Amino acid sequence: MLAVRYKQYVAISTLLASGCDVNVQDKEGRTALHYASHTAVAVDSLISAGADVNILDNHGCSPLLMAATEGLDKVVHALCNVPGCDVNLSNLSAKKTPLHILSYKGHTRAVRDLLACRADVNLLDADHRSPLWYSITNGKCDVTAALLSSPRLQTFCQIAEEKVEELCPLEQAAVKGRVDILKLAIWSGYDNVHLRNILSRNDVRAIFEKHQITHWLETGLQVPTLRHLCRQRLRYHMRTEFSERVERLPIPDKLVNYLSFKELEDLKVS
Repeated sequence: MLAVRYKQYVAISTLLASGCDVNVQDKEGRTALHYASHTAVAVDSLISAGADVNILDNHGCSPLLMAATEGLDKVVHALCNVPGCDVNLSNLSAKKTPLHILSYKGHTRAVRDLLACRADVNLLDADHRSPLWYSITNGKCDVTAALLSSPRLQTFCQIAEEKVEELCPLEQAAVKGRVDILKLAIWSGYDNVHLRNILSRNDVRAIFEKHQITHWLETGLQVPTLRHLCRQRLRYHMRTEFSERVERLPIPDKLVNYLSFKELEDLKVS
């Protein structure tokens, strides 16, 4: 543990070769992997030696939460690839998961790794905020596109009326004038009820007029088409196995891309 904290690579190799217990915890409840995930030191070696990726310290933090907090994408990737890694463990105080943290930071690659490992995109933290709320509030367009593309994302946002302005992700996009994010929401069909209410406001209409893209506004105000509703239903039906199953369907690539929300990638730069 001390060898990892002080980056003593020779000592780390010697200790691991001797078969030391890599899951010993200190008075803070942390193991060597906690410290390794905090500084990106010897993570792969500890994993290979049998380090438990789901051990929590006294504050309820796993090694993955440590890596997410530090924004270490490569460490997140390595931990996500360990069989049995629980990507939905949250810290004790704020109830934030790695997906909340990395959505806030805007680390698209790490967010995609978490989603591939079935991170729960709908979990709320202690403040009743979702990963999508954090990505939109902080203007992380790439992460927002990744979250909206998740087939496990609920297509609606259940919020008490008095909390809509504070907790509705789309309301945050409107307040900040983020037309790029509103376009992603329009195309994906996320939370269509709240979205149409927001788009009907004069202040939001003025934003679209300023950018000379009122055609997007008109599209967003329309009732979802049967084609769009069918796409949402099919994605929801396949959910956790969507990525694997859709690629095996005997359908044209164009339809596969439509079902997979590939067009969101183009919208980010348009």
